[in-house]
Amino acid sequence: MLDQIARYRITPQMRHYDKVLYYWQPHVMYFNQINLRTKVCNTDERGFRWTYDKNDNRISYDQFVAHPKPKGIILGNSTAFGVGATHDRYSITSYLNSIGDVTWFNFAGRGYNSTQELFLSQLYLETLKNLDYVVFVGGISNLFGLFLAEEYDPAWGWFYGQYIFQRVFRDKEQGISDKLDVLGLNNSSNTINTKADYQKALNIYRRDLSIWKALQNTYGFKIILALQPFAAWVDKELSQEEKKLFSIYAKVPNYYLGHILGDVKEGYVGGLREICEDLKIEFLDLPEVFTSSEWLFSDPGHLTDKGCLKTAEYLISKI
Repeated sequence: MLDQIARYRITPQMRHYDKVLYYWQPHVMYFNQINLRTKVCNTDERGFRWTYDKNDNRISYDQFVAHPKPKGIILGNSTAFGVGATHDRYSITSYLNSIGDVTWFNFAGRGYNSTQELFLSQLYLETLKNLDYVVFVGGISNLFGLFLAEEYDPAWGWFYGQYIFQRVFRDKEQGISDKLDVLGLNNSSNTINTKADYQKALNIYRRDLSIWKALQNTYGFKIILALQPFAAWVDKELSQEEKKLFSIYAKVPNYYLGHILGDVKEGYVGGLREICEDLKIEFLDLPEVFTSSEWLFSDPGHLTDKGCLKTAEYLISKI
Protein backbone atom coordinates (compact mmCIF):
# COMPACT_ATOMS: atom_id res chain seq x y z
CA MET A 1 0.00 0.00 0.00
CA LEU A 2 1.21 3.49 -0.87
CA ASP A 3 2.56 5.49 2.07
CA GLN A 4 0.24 8.48 1.75
CA ILE A 5 1.55 10.25 4.84
CA ALA A 6 5.09 10.34 3.47
CA ARG A 7 3.80 11.31 0.04
CA TYR A 8 1.66 14.18 1.32
CA ARG A 9 4.55 15.43 3.43
CA ILE A 10 6.52 16.14 0.25
CA THR A 11 3.63 17.01 -2.09
CA PRO A 12 0.69 18.20 0.05
CA GLN A 13 -1.22 19.33 -3.04
CA MET A 14 -1.71 15.69 -4.05
CA ARG A 15 -4.13 15.23 -1.15
CA HIS A 16 -6.56 17.50 -3.02
CA TYR A 17 -6.15 15.68 -6.33
CA ASP A 18 -6.70 12.32 -4.67
CA LYS A 19 -10.15 13.47 -3.52
CA VAL A 20 -11.35 14.71 -6.90
CA LEU A 21 -14.36 12.75 -8.18
CA TYR A 22 -15.10 11.55 -11.68
CA TYR A 23 -18.57 11.89 -13.18
CA TRP A 24 -20.08 9.38 -15.59
CA GLN A 25 -20.96 11.26 -18.78
CA PRO A 26 -22.57 10.26 -22.09
CA HIS A 27 -20.32 9.30 -25.01
CA VAL A 28 -16.97 9.88 -23.24
CA MET A 29 -17.75 7.53 -20.28
CA TYR A 30 -16.63 10.07 -17.65
CA PHE A 31 -15.17 13.54 -17.22
CA ASN A 32 -13.72 15.73 -14.50
CA GLN A 33 -15.82 16.63 -11.48
CA ILE A 34 -17.92 19.73 -12.17
CA ASN A 35 -17.81 22.88 -10.02
CA LEU A 36 -14.92 21.60 -7.94
CA ARG A 37 -13.65 24.12 -5.40
CA THR A 38 -10.34 23.67 -3.55
CA LYS A 39 -7.35 25.91 -2.89
CA VAL A 40 -5.35 23.84 -5.39
CA CYS A 41 -7.69 22.80 -8.21
CA ASN A 42 -11.02 24.17 -9.45
CA THR A 43 -13.32 23.25 -12.32
CA ASP A 44 -16.24 24.98 -14.01
CA GLU A 45 -19.80 23.84 -14.64
CA ARG A 46 -18.61 21.73 -17.59
CA GLY A 47 -15.73 20.08 -15.74
CA PHE A 48 -12.94 22.09 -17.39
CA ARG A 49 -10.14 23.10 -15.06
CA TRP A 50 -9.88 26.83 -14.45
CA THR A 51 -7.48 28.58 -16.82
CA TYR A 52 -5.83 31.93 -16.14
CA ASP A 53 -4.98 34.40 -18.89
CA LYS A 54 -1.97 36.64 -19.49
CA ASN A 55 -3.29 39.23 -17.02
CA ASP A 56 -3.78 36.61 -14.30
CA ASN A 57 -7.56 36.66 -14.70
CA ARG A 58 -9.58 33.49 -14.92
CA ILE A 59 -10.93 32.95 -18.44
CA SER A 60 -14.21 31.04 -18.69
CA TYR A 61 -15.15 28.72 -21.54
CA ASP A 62 -17.59 31.25 -23.00
CA GLN A 63 -14.97 33.99 -22.80
CA PHE A 64 -12.49 31.75 -24.57
CA VAL A 65 -14.94 30.95 -27.37
CA ALA A 66 -15.55 34.67 -27.89
CA HIS A 67 -11.88 35.60 -27.55
CA PRO A 68 -10.14 36.84 -30.71
CA LYS A 69 -7.48 34.71 -32.37
CA PRO A 70 -4.79 33.47 -32.08
CA LYS A 71 -5.92 30.82 -29.62
CA GLY A 72 -5.64 27.11 -28.95
CA ILE A 73 -6.68 24.27 -26.68
CA ILE A 74 -4.62 21.80 -24.66
CA LEU A 75 -5.89 18.23 -24.74
CA GLY A 76 -4.57 15.21 -22.88
CA ASN A 77 -4.75 13.25 -19.66
CA SER A 78 -3.97 14.14 -16.04
CA THR A 79 -0.58 15.62 -16.95
CA ALA A 80 -2.23 18.10 -19.31
CA PHE A 81 -5.00 18.66 -16.73
CA GLY A 82 -2.29 19.73 -14.29
CA VAL A 83 -2.26 17.08 -11.57
CA GLY A 84 0.71 17.96 -9.37
CA ALA A 85 0.47 21.73 -9.81
CA THR A 86 -0.11 23.67 -6.60
CA HIS A 87 -2.69 26.01 -8.17
CA ASP A 88 -4.73 26.46 -11.35
CA ARG A 89 -2.35 29.29 -12.27
CA TYR A 90 0.51 26.81 -12.53
CA SER A 91 -0.95 24.31 -14.97
CA ILE A 92 0.69 23.98 -18.39
CA THR A 93 -2.24 25.85 -19.97
CA SER A 94 -2.12 28.82 -17.59
CA TYR A 95 1.65 29.05 -17.95
CA LEU A 96 1.26 29.10 -21.74
CA ASN A 97 -1.04 32.10 -21.35
CA SER A 98 1.32 33.90 -18.99
CA ILE A 99 4.43 33.68 -21.18
CA GLY A 100 3.08 33.57 -24.75
CA ASP A 101 0.94 35.58 -27.16
CA VAL A 102 -1.64 32.85 -27.91
CA THR A 103 -4.69 32.44 -25.64
CA TRP A 104 -5.12 28.85 -24.42
CA PHE A 105 -7.84 26.85 -22.68
CA ASN A 106 -7.52 23.60 -20.73
CA PHE A 107 -9.57 20.85 -22.41
CA ALA A 108 -7.82 17.95 -20.65
CA GLY A 109 -9.59 15.08 -18.90
CA ARG A 110 -7.85 13.06 -16.21
CA GLY A 111 -6.95 9.63 -17.51
CA TYR A 112 -8.25 10.40 -20.99
CA ASN A 113 -7.10 8.37 -23.97
CA SER A 114 -6.94 9.58 -27.57
CA THR A 115 -10.47 8.42 -28.42
CA GLN A 116 -12.02 10.21 -25.45
CA GLU A 117 -10.12 13.37 -26.40
CA LEU A 118 -11.57 13.14 -29.90
CA PHE A 119 -15.16 12.57 -28.71
CA LEU A 120 -14.95 15.37 -26.14
CA SER A 121 -13.75 17.87 -28.72
CA GLN A 122 -16.53 16.98 -31.15
CA LEU A 123 -19.07 17.77 -28.42
CA TYR A 124 -17.62 21.31 -28.44
CA LEU A 125 -17.42 21.72 -32.21
CA GLU A 126 -18.04 25.46 -32.01
CA THR A 127 -14.63 25.71 -30.35
CA LEU A 128 -12.80 23.75 -33.04
CA LYS A 129 -14.21 25.98 -35.77
CA ASN A 130 -12.25 28.99 -34.57
CA LEU A 131 -8.89 27.67 -33.33
CA ASP A 132 -5.32 28.17 -34.47
CA TYR A 133 -3.80 25.32 -32.45
CA VAL A 134 -4.81 21.94 -31.05
CA VAL A 135 -2.01 20.63 -28.83
CA PHE A 136 -2.01 17.21 -27.18
CA VAL A 137 0.16 16.67 -24.10
CA GLY A 138 -0.21 12.95 -23.57
CA GLY A 139 0.50 9.63 -25.22
CA ILE A 140 0.70 7.40 -22.15
CA SER A 141 -2.97 6.55 -21.55
CA ASN A 142 -3.40 4.48 -24.71
CA LEU A 143 -0.37 2.42 -23.71
CA PHE A 144 -1.42 2.04 -20.07
CA GLY A 145 -4.63 0.40 -21.17
CA LEU A 146 -2.78 -2.56 -22.62
CA PHE A 147 -1.25 -3.33 -19.24
CA LEU A 148 -4.36 -2.74 -17.15
CA ALA A 149 -7.21 -4.10 -19.25
CA GLU A 150 -8.74 -7.48 -18.48
CA GLU A 151 -10.21 -7.24 -21.99
CA TYR A 152 -8.86 -5.10 -24.84
CA ASP A 153 -10.84 -4.72 -28.04
CA PRO A 154 -8.89 -3.36 -31.04
CA ALA A 155 -11.77 -1.02 -31.94
CA TRP A 156 -13.08 0.04 -28.52
CA GLY A 157 -9.69 0.18 -26.80
CA TRP A 158 -9.69 0.82 -23.06
CA PHE A 159 -10.47 3.62 -20.58
CA TYR A 160 -9.70 4.24 -16.92
CA GLY A 161 -12.35 2.68 -14.71
CA GLN A 162 -13.33 0.17 -17.38
CA TYR A 163 -13.32 -2.68 -14.88
CA ILE A 164 -15.92 -0.80 -12.78
CA PHE A 165 -18.11 -0.25 -15.83
CA GLN A 166 -17.90 -3.92 -16.78
CA ARG A 167 -18.70 -5.11 -13.26
CA VAL A 168 -21.70 -2.81 -12.98
CA PHE A 169 -23.33 -3.97 -16.18
CA ARG A 170 -22.53 -7.62 -15.66
CA ASP A 171 -23.82 -7.75 -12.09
CA LYS A 172 -27.42 -6.60 -11.84
CA GLU A 173 -27.17 -6.32 -8.07
CA GLN A 174 -24.72 -3.42 -8.35
CA GLY A 175 -25.65 0.17 -9.12
CA ILE A 176 -23.63 2.58 -11.21
CA SER A 177 -20.80 4.18 -9.27
CA ASP A 178 -20.10 7.85 -9.96
CA LYS A 179 -16.52 7.57 -8.84
CA LEU A 180 -13.72 6.00 -10.85
CA ASP A 181 -10.51 4.54 -9.53
CA VAL A 182 -8.01 6.78 -11.29
CA LEU A 183 -5.35 4.15 -11.71
CA GLY A 184 -7.00 0.76 -11.38
CA LEU A 185 -3.55 -0.79 -11.15
CA ASN A 186 -4.62 -3.71 -8.99
CA ASN A 187 -7.09 -5.05 -11.52
CA SER A 188 -4.86 -6.61 -14.12
CA SER A 189 -1.84 -8.87 -14.09
CA ASN A 190 -1.04 -8.37 -17.77
CA THR A 191 2.55 -7.72 -18.79
CA ILE A 192 3.16 -6.47 -22.28
CA ASN A 193 6.58 -6.28 -23.87
CA THR A 194 6.21 -7.22 -27.53
CA LYS A 195 5.66 -5.06 -30.58
CA ALA A 196 2.38 -6.81 -31.32
CA ASP A 197 0.97 -5.67 -27.99
CA TYR A 198 1.82 -1.98 -28.07
CA GLN A 199 0.97 -1.89 -31.76
CA LYS A 200 -2.69 -2.17 -30.68
CA ALA A 201 -2.40 1.16 -28.88
CA LEU A 202 -0.62 2.68 -31.87
CA ASN A 203 -3.37 1.48 -34.21
CA ILE A 204 -5.97 3.36 -32.18
CA TYR A 205 -3.75 6.44 -32.13
CA ARG A 206 -3.40 6.31 -35.93
CA ARG A 207 -7.18 6.05 -36.35
CA ASP A 208 -7.91 8.94 -34.00
CA LEU A 209 -5.19 11.21 -35.37
CA SER A 210 -6.41 10.50 -38.90
CA ILE A 211 -9.81 11.88 -37.90
CA TRP A 212 -8.10 14.88 -36.32
CA LYS A 213 -6.25 15.41 -39.60
CA ALA A 214 -9.59 15.52 -41.43
CA LEU A 215 -10.83 18.09 -38.91
CA GLN A 216 -7.66 20.09 -39.44
CA ASN A 217 -8.23 20.10 -43.19
CA THR A 218 -11.75 21.41 -42.59
CA TYR A 219 -11.08 24.06 -39.94
CA GLY A 220 -7.45 24.98 -40.54
CA PHE A 221 -5.91 24.67 -37.06
CA LYS A 222 -2.42 23.28 -36.50
CA ILE A 223 -2.06 19.98 -34.61
CA ILE A 224 0.87 19.19 -32.33
CA LEU A 225 1.32 15.93 -30.43
CA ALA A 226 3.68 16.48 -27.48
CA LEU A 227 4.60 13.22 -25.78
CA GLN A 228 4.20 13.83 -22.07
CA PRO A 229 7.15 13.66 -19.67
CA PHE A 230 7.19 10.35 -17.80
CA ALA A 231 9.79 9.43 -15.20
CA ALA A 232 10.60 6.06 -16.73
CA TRP A 233 11.24 7.75 -20.08
CA VAL A 234 13.53 10.61 -19.07
CA ASP A 235 17.28 10.67 -18.55
CA LYS A 236 17.70 13.16 -15.72
CA GLU A 237 19.52 13.47 -12.44
CA LEU A 238 16.79 13.22 -9.83
CA SER A 239 16.31 16.00 -7.31
CA GLN A 240 16.29 15.07 -3.63
CA GLU A 241 12.49 15.43 -3.60
CA GLU A 242 12.13 13.15 -6.61
CA LYS A 243 14.39 10.53 -5.04
CA LYS A 244 12.25 10.48 -1.90
CA LEU A 245 8.97 10.39 -3.84
CA PHE A 246 10.06 7.69 -6.26
CA SER A 247 11.28 5.51 -3.39
CA ILE A 248 7.77 5.70 -1.91
CA TYR A 249 6.17 4.57 -5.17
CA ALA A 250 8.83 1.90 -5.72
CA LYS A 251 7.52 0.05 -2.67
CA VAL A 252 4.22 -0.63 -4.46
CA PRO A 253 4.74 -3.20 -7.25
CA ASN A 254 3.72 -1.98 -10.71
CA TYR A 255 2.21 1.25 -9.36
CA TYR A 256 3.27 3.22 -12.41
CA LEU A 257 4.44 0.27 -14.52
CA GLY A 258 7.72 2.10 -14.97
CA HIS A 259 9.88 -0.95 -15.67
CA ILE A 260 7.44 -2.28 -18.27
CA LEU A 261 6.89 1.06 -19.99
CA GLY A 262 10.64 1.57 -20.06
CA ASP A 263 11.03 -1.68 -22.00
CA VAL A 264 8.65 -0.60 -24.76
CA LYS A 265 9.59 3.08 -24.95
CA GLU A 266 11.74 2.90 -28.07
CA GLY A 267 9.19 0.99 -30.15
CA TYR A 268 6.13 2.87 -28.91
CA VAL A 269 7.61 6.37 -29.21
CA GLY A 270 9.05 5.47 -32.58
CA GLY A 271 5.60 4.34 -33.67
CA LEU A 272 4.00 7.61 -32.54
CA ARG A 273 6.65 9.57 -34.39
CA GLU A 274 6.04 7.53 -37.55
CA ILE A 275 2.27 8.09 -37.36
CA CYS A 276 2.78 11.84 -37.04
CA GLU A 277 5.22 11.88 -39.95
CA ASP A 278 2.74 9.97 -42.14
CA LEU A 279 -0.08 12.38 -41.26
CA LYS A 280 2.15 15.48 -41.37
CA ILE A 281 1.45 16.28 -37.71
CA GLU A 282 4.21 17.85 -35.65
CA PHE A 283 5.59 15.52 -32.97
CA LEU A 284 7.46 16.75 -29.89
CA ASP A 285 9.30 14.43 -27.50
CA LEU A 286 9.04 16.19 -24.14
CA PRO A 287 10.95 13.46 -22.22
CA GLU A 288 14.02 14.44 -24.24
CA VAL A 289 14.07 17.95 -22.72
CA PHE A 290 13.53 16.84 -19.11
CA THR A 291 17.23 16.46 -18.35
CA SER A 292 17.93 18.95 -15.55
CA SER A 293 18.33 18.09 -11.87
CA GLU A 294 15.49 20.44 -10.91
CA TRP A 295 12.43 19.10 -9.09
CA LEU A 296 10.13 18.52 -12.08
CA PHE A 297 8.03 15.47 -11.08
CA SER A 298 5.42 15.41 -8.31
CA ASP A 299 5.22 11.63 -8.81
CA PRO A 300 6.49 9.35 -11.62
CA GLY A 301 3.65 10.40 -13.92
CA HIS A 302 2.86 14.01 -13.02
CA LEU A 303 4.64 17.36 -12.87
CA THR A 304 5.45 20.01 -10.30
CA ASP A 305 4.85 23.71 -10.98
CA LYS A 306 8.37 23.92 -12.36
CA GLY A 307 7.75 20.87 -14.55
CA CYS A 308 4.59 22.47 -15.96
CA LEU A 309 6.50 25.70 -16.61
CA LYS A 310 9.31 23.83 -18.36
CA THR A 311 6.74 22.09 -20.57
CA ALA A 312 5.02 25.38 -21.41
CA GLU A 313 8.32 27.09 -22.24
CA TYR A 314 9.30 24.29 -24.61
CA LEU A 315 5.90 24.35 -26.33
CA ILE A 316 6.13 28.13 -26.78
CA SER A 317 9.55 27.70 -28.40
CA LYS A 318 8.01 25.35 -30.97
CA ILE A 319 4.81 27.24 -31.77
